Amino acid sequence: MSYVEDTQSVQEVESLLLLVQSGDTSNVEIAEQIILGNPSLRAAFYANAHQVVETWRKNALEGVLYLARKDEELAQVLKTRYHSIIELTEDIPYQQAKGIEGLKFMTQRFFSPVLYTKDWKPSELDREILGTLPMETLKLENNNIGVLPQWVGYMTQLKELYLKGNLLKELPDTICNLTELEYIDLSNNLLQELPPQIGNLVKIRQIELRKNRLHGLPDSIGSLNLMTRLNLEYNVLRDIPISLAKIKGLVELDLSDNNLKKLPENIGSLTSLMRLDIRNNQLQKLPEGLSKLVNLKVLLLSNNHLEHLPPCLAGFYELTRLYMANNKIKELEAEILCLPNIQRLYLHNNQLTTLPRDILCMQGLEYLDLDENNIEVLPDFLHQLTSLKEIRLANNPLQSIPTNLQELESLKELTLCNTPVGEKYGVEVIRGKEKVRQFLLEVVQ
Repeated sequence: MSYVEDTQSVQEVESLLLLVQSGDTSNVEIAEQIILGNPSLRAAFYANAHQVVETWRKNALEGVLYLARKDEELAQVLKTRYHSIIELTEDIPYQQAKGIEGLKFMTQRFFSPVLYTKDWKPSELDREILGTLPMETLKLENNNIGVLPQWVGYMTQLKELYLKGNLLKELPDTICNLTELEYIDLSNNLLQELPPQIGNLVKIRQIELRKNRLHGLPDSIGSLNLMTRLNLEYNVLRDIPISLAKIKGLVELDLSDNNLKKLPENIGSLTSLMRLDIRNNQLQKLPEGLSKLVNLKVLLLSNNHLEHLPPCLAGFYELTRLYMANNKIKELEAEILCLPNIQRLYLHNNQLTTLPRDILCMQGLEYLDLDENNIEVLPDFLHQLTSLKEIRLANNPLQSIPTNLQELESLKELTLCNTPVGEKYGVEVIRGKEKVRQFLLEVVQ
């Protein structure tokens, strides 16, 4: 403090600021009397009054504005410091307070989406003030915002930023200043790329980028070491940077509905992954490194060009759900069917003609989807999968049902749409344990 030369004076100014900051009328009036009787402390208070304001607490603002209403010189100090930010926010329809009186509602005004359509050029001082705003969450979803102003990047206390459903084609580079940010939702925009320095967001834990137009990712994304979820569904990605594999704590990765023809070999370094979604791409094979993802619980591979179950599956003992629908699989290799915890297996629209006996390793299997394959006969050992609750066999050339299926006590749904056996008995879908049991008894007879 340029006006304070010794420790005692510093303590006096700090005490003065605390009196005003309390907002208590008696305390503020005491501060007022001290200021009037001590020109040196008065000057020091003017120089430091912004510390009270920039707590942005209601009581503190009431205290300093109480003094400013009586002291034109203090009022002028505040007007000089805050004139630009007041001008920016004054027409926001929240508490029609004018001039410095609007400081009481400054934080609330910055929650208004209208503000973020303004092309404001903040000074260095304005940027400093923005950094004091105690805003941890900013919600701007579905507001047709086409350009996010650069100055958002100076609201450095933000932890959550919601920008879903706007018209953003790019992000300002300054967004990389938000080093406290933990969550950002950019879904349903028009983004074609991310800022090169996105890796500066070192505290980020979740990024939602679903339904954009991203054609690539910056290498710096690999610096987001705390990220646990990354959603890139419905973009136009052709490849994934190898740096992504550095994010060791990533638990969920969604790459579905892109244009990927391959995955980086080092994807196996993401050993914390529990859910990997790569549906609706153009993959013909998977990298061997995928076998290291031994903590996977859900793996979605549907709608690709895979002709075989990937060998890496052999070690996925934690897997509970496997989606392999709409590929070109002709057979299930025995050695990769030992998935003891699998509960739901989706294989519809492939080219299967039968099931190998090794599928009995899947003793936890509850849901088996075999719709739209080339299966004419079900194997007679299927009844040994005693956890089965639902079997789907629609659109197969299925001629008969094994009589021992009636031993599946948990079976509560059987789908036979567009199958010879279904047409023979006039059924499409049988629901309910008792109805399934009655149908199977009828088949036996």
